[in-house]
Amino acid sequence: MTGMETKTIADDLTTLCGLLEDETQAYRRLWRLAVRQNHYMRNQDTARLASNTKDWERALPEVQSIRHNREQLQRSLAERRGWPRDVETLEDWAQRNGHPEAERLLLLRDEWKTAAEELARQNALNGNLARFCLDLVMDEAEVFRRGIQEGDGGSYDENGKRADAGTGGVVTHRA
Repeated sequence: MTGMETKTIADDLTTLCGLLEDETQAYRRLWRLAVRQNHYMRNQDTARLASNTKDWERALPEVQSIRHNREQLQRSLAERRGWPRDVETLEDWAQRNGHPEAERLLLLRDEWKTAAEELARQNALNGNLARFCLDLVMDEAEVFRRGIQEGDGGSYDENGKRADAGTGGVVTHRA
């Protein structure tokens, strides 16, 4: 039975390594799309931004499927093989089991973690930029709304002279 368990662990770990590689590559593709999104938002290139969004929407289901499969395999390994124990690191578990994929698994895990962190960081930057842009648009809309609601148009008096520079000035916004 021990030989069968080792083969199962080795097979599972080979599959896990493949899933980690696939997920890492998928995160890198999403990261490239996120970097482009940032560029397009900064340049107000709505056509390319829309195209980039479609590319993101096409890529996301594959990434979610790969992640789901990896998580499911990890849960299965935890339930069937005690991988890893609560107090045990992946490195300790790999050494304890002495399987051939241990070193590869650790390298792939580190690459996966780096790719996931880079993607999360870029998504956070894009979220901040998007919120800033939306705040700016809301501020500009408020200035426009106030100018329209004023009885004299908000800018000129009956003699054609500037009556109020408040609504005609530059919008100031903190970055």
